[in-house]
Amino acid sequence: MLRRFTCLISLAGMLIVSCGSSEQVISVEDAWVRQIQPSQSVTAGYMKIDNKGAAEDRLLSVTSPAFDAVELHEMAIDRDSVMRMRKSGPLTISPGQSLTLKRGGFHLMLIGPRYAIAAGNDIPLMLTFEVAGEIAIPARVRAD
Repeated sequence: MLRRFTCLISLAGMLIVSCGSSEQVISVEDAWVRQIQPSQSVTAGYMKIDNKGAAEDRLLSVTSPAFDAVELHEMAIDRDSVMRMRKSGPLTISPGQSLTLKRGGFHLMLIGPRYAIAAGNDIPLMLTFEVAGEIAIPARVRAD
């Protein structure tokens, strides 16, 4: 019985090591969220996403336990030359390319904070990709 248990533990350890050694094709850098004031119910989030893989991938959604909802948005100039924000669909990242979520372009809208969001803290975000799956990251709260 002890021998079987030892074999199972060894097998589990090998599986964990092999899973951990796989190359991560999506990386996220400089993720941050704008500080939110007590009277506000929304804020914005930004980051740079790199696709180091050989296949196209799409950012399907983002969630956070710190907010009621997280939406992908885009700032764009409409036909009347007015800058407008609109909800955006999945965002495609070509192989070897980057997608930067930034002011004046694609960004996250974080809606309905569930607790105080203070500068210097980290907010947990879960990014869901079509190919890479779920990637959990921290986003630093900044006063910018």
